[in-house]
Amino acid sequence: MINLHFIHEKYVENTCGNFGSFTIYTEILCVYSAKENICIATVYRQPDDSTHGRASTNNEFKEAITELTEAIKRIDATPDLIIGGDFNLPHINWNHNAPNRQCPNQEKDMLITINNLCSELHLTQVINEPTHYQGNILNLVFTNNTQLVHNIMVTPSARNISHHSMVKIQTQYKAPIQPEDNKDSPKLSPLDYLNFHSKEINWKALNNDFNKYLKNLPKETAPTEMLEEIYTIIHQVSEKHIPRRKQPVSQKTKNRYMREKENLKRRKRRINKQLCNAKSPAKKIDFLRGL
Repeated sequence: MINLHFIHEKYVENTCGNFGSFTIYTEILCVYSAKENICIATVYRQPDDSTHGRASTNNEFKEAITELTEAIKRIDATPDLIIGGDFNLPHINWNHNAPNRQCPNQEKDMLITINNLCSELHLTQVINEPTHYQGNILNLVFTNNTQLVHNIMVTPSARNISHHSMVKIQTQYKAPIQPEDNKDSPKLSPLDYLNFHSKEINWKALNNDFNKYLKNLPKETAPTEMLEEIYTIIHQVSEKHIPRRKQPVSQKTKNRYMREKENLKRRKRRINKQLCNAKSPAKKIDFLRGL
């Protein structure tokens, strides 16, 4: 069963319409701006887990993709499209748009569904490097206007946070200026700010706090909510027992230190020269007192 909702632009700020498609194992959320005539959709397909009775097949996936396609077609003017997300299709070679030898039939059928979507909406897939630590391209981005997106960056995430990389795509859509590239890599997790090598850590107390909080987790909580709660507990307990890393010295500060060091060396050489030129002990004493 799919729940699809569309909110007309007159009821939403900034003239945006929102619609979503949800099956048991595929979720799609989409936002359309009539003012900019752009449609942005995010897709999540749960990995297949037939062993535990949670098979994620092409039937549910195709149903959700069909709803998305029909919703986009109801838009009067053809919009710019950006459709991205975690499709979890590890057996597809996206550089050649073909299944590999180990590809199960369900993934082959899903590739056909995606190809039909691309043909119908004139989409191109733009991610060409692995987005998962095992070397697969699982996170995909499709667009009907390849000039709309640029500067695609895939940054590996901390493994304790996610097995997926962070995919960042910049667009100049209606932007007056080109954003500056941020050369400093951002911290991917609050835990990255902590010094886990510090000798001040009381690991026994930390372990006791973890066990105390984890025992009090409600059993009836949904898996996603429980995972968020566990992340919060890990962060709070770690902040309590683990000291923060010392902030690294910036290159600008290092350059200032080097300049000051060179200035001190030059002054030292000048003073030594003046001391050598002082012929009598009295003159040397007067010179040192004047420093």
